[in-house]
Amino acid sequence: MNVQVKCALMCAVYMICVFKSCEARSKRIRPVIHKSLLVVDEQGTEVITDASELTENAMTKSRKRIFMDDHHFVKRVALVESSLNKTSKEGGLWNVDECAFKSTQNKRRENKQLATLHKNIRRTFGVTWSKIKYRDLRRPLYSVLAARIILEMAVPSIPRGLRNQARLWLETYHECEGKHSHPQVWEDTKGKFIRVVKNSCASSFLKCEHVCRESSKGRAKCECQYGYTLQSDGVSCSDGASRSPSGTKAPSPELAETGCGNGLKCDHKCIEVDGVPQCACQDGYQLHMNGFTCDDIDECRHSPCSQLCKNTPGSFSCSCRAGFKIQSDKVTCEEEKTKCSINDIACIQRCTEFGNCSCPPGTAMGPDGQTCIEVNECSLFKGVCHQNCINTPRGYRCTCSKGYELNVNGISCSDIDECARGIHSCHHNCRNVPGSYFCSCSKGFQLSDDLKSCVDINECALYPGICPLPSRCRNTIGGHTCDCPKGFVNHRHKICIDEDECANSNGGCDQVCQNYPGSYRCSCKYGFMLQSDRKSCKDIDECSRYSFLCQHKCVNTPGSYKCTCPSGLRQHLNGFMCL
Repeated sequence: MNVQVKCALMCAVYMICVFKSCEARSKRIRPVIHKSLLVVDEQGTEVITDASELTENAMTKSRKRIFMDDHHFVKRVALVESSLNKTSKEGGLWNVDECAFKSTQNKRRENKQLATLHKNIRRTFGVTWSKIKYRDLRRPLYSVLAARIILEMAVPSIPRGLRNQARLWLETYHECEGKHSHPQVWEDTKGKFIRVVKNSCASSFLKCEHVCRESSKGRAKCECQYGYTLQSDGVSCSDGASRSPSGTKAPSPELAETGCGNGLKCDHKCIEVDGVPQCACQDGYQLHMNGFTCDDIDECRHSPCSQLCKNTPGSFSCSCRAGFKIQSDKVTCEEEKTKCSINDIACIQRCTEFGNCSCPPGTAMGPDGQTCIEVNECSLFKGVCHQNCINTPRGYRCTCSKGYELNVNGISCSDIDECARGIHSCHHNCRNVPGSYFCSCSKGFQLSDDLKSCVDINECALYPGICPLPSRCRNTIGGHTCDCPKGFVNHRHKICIDEDECANSNGGCDQVCQNYPGSYRCSCKYGFMLQSDRKSCKDIDECSRYSFLCQHKCVNTPGSYKCTCPSGLRQHLNGFMCL
């Protein structure tokens, strides 16, 4: 392949990459907000994880993260606050102090960083943060956003180390509560933070290669899938048996149980693997890292049931919600055949007798246990929709006000840019505003009564003195001009000055040209007479016109005359008489 072909291919690949990156940047990243994050006083590890990951992955239109990398700190704060039973206040799952919450809304006009956070939160999550009240933090989404804003404003970065995160939690995140003056109190509180994080699989402290499990004693540990052995680091797994005392592997069921003559005391049973005695566990248990204790496996963490799961020692059991029935596989749930409508009295009585009655979606069993009543989710879960909530027979749906459109998450709304989409009715210019737009006109035009079309402004009638004398104003479409009368020329700044016609070819005059404001006139020298064209001059024949000019003979000359005398006489000094 020659050099020219290679260059052409590289240019083509580069242009494709640039186009794709630009296309990606033009699309706004709109996260999917789980409904559980908008329910008041909603709790649980899944809610904490969903809220933390939602804010961690939130990006602006230019694909930049809204919040800094927290190294799982935000998630750990909620886990610690929950374990200490401090999330029942209005601060929500993240137990945000009221004075810290107020700092997220005060002086945002003076603080550019805070103003930028408010703008990005509004554009990404559809939440106008300045309108959020402290009591709204009982909803997980608002609580985690408050915690994020507090951290963004308080520290330039969040540390990785667990001990440093505990210090940040005590001294900065809960700064409003005051610092612990006694060193022992600080150490005890810091120790609680560290213990909760280390013993929680949801805190992402243990980097388990396969599975992280929490034992009944409240301790988190890593486990390996069948056929793999947990290594001495406590997190990684390797294929095959490990002869290291710190590595454990679940024994193969095909191995025959034998007695252990070396005095090894196993919790369940002892087997030999490649001639080496090892402890093994019964089904539903997994060997502990110590090599002889068996811990119960919580099968429910892998969601083996289609609905409800209950862990039992060495096993688990599945059950179904009301209106469903467990199937023969003891795992799957299917809806009961008996399903009553709201007004089917006979069906309701039959259901009450057999105890297997359920209500249609969007309804719930009434207090009497026999009547299905409609559930208004819009009233039950206030704030589930960012703008308008409409109750439906089978649930609810979110709608947006005029000028907004529903996002793909079905909850938040985004402004419709009518100007960019070309769906406006403006005659000249269009400017978008949240929820609407307004029109404006170009220079020389004004908006008509319909606030959309533009009409010409008659500057001559509106501003009588807009053109200085002697110029005259003439209206044009979108403007005006100042015209000068005959004999004047436009100098500058709409000023008319006299035109000196005599300066150009003597104004066309035969002899003398006289200029005056706005015009000029021609005249002739003495002895000449101006003709009818008012420009040319003709000599006056004084001898023909005035016979008395000379005593004897008169001779005409250009512009004058002279007298002559007969032979033998001489002319007098007066030029008239002869002597």
